[in-house]
Amino acid sequence: MGFRERFQTEWAGKLGLACELARRNYLVSWPLGNAPVMDLMCHSPQGQTFRIQVKSFRQKGYLPIGAELVEEVQDLWFVFVYVPKNEEEGLEYFILPQQRLMHIREQEKQDAQIKSQERVDRGLRPYGEWPRGVYYNNIKDFKSRWDTLPA
Repeated sequence: MGFRERFQTEWAGKLGLACELARRNYLVSWPLGNAPVMDLMCHSPQGQTFRIQVKSFRQKGYLPIGAELVEEVQDLWFVFVYVPKNEEEGLEYFILPQQRLMHIREQEKQDAQIKSQERVDRGLRPYGEWPRGVYYNNIKDFKSRWDTLPA
């Protein structure tokens, strides 16, 4: 993915999500300056404030997340936004609280450790350190789960 396409994907996801949240009566703002833990600050229709980290992607595979997002942060949700290459298709949103994402990542890590040990048992080298991120197949059940956001 080229430099331009990467940023177009990032901004399409952030702006698309902000638009969809506003349409659903959430108040949405962008933090000024460098705020690595959140991309959007939101206020729900019922008055609850929370943060969102947006991860936009064009290919349904492994979705990396930054090191600063591995530590638990109160009131943080992740929204993975699929920005299809086909302009006729709409954006897809995968919405989950950070705690749920961390649980999925831990399960993926444990699965990788088992597979790594199986490699060692067959006389092969073990896998390297488990990267920070999540597989698309493990978040696809969270598609359009707007009900997980604070009301």
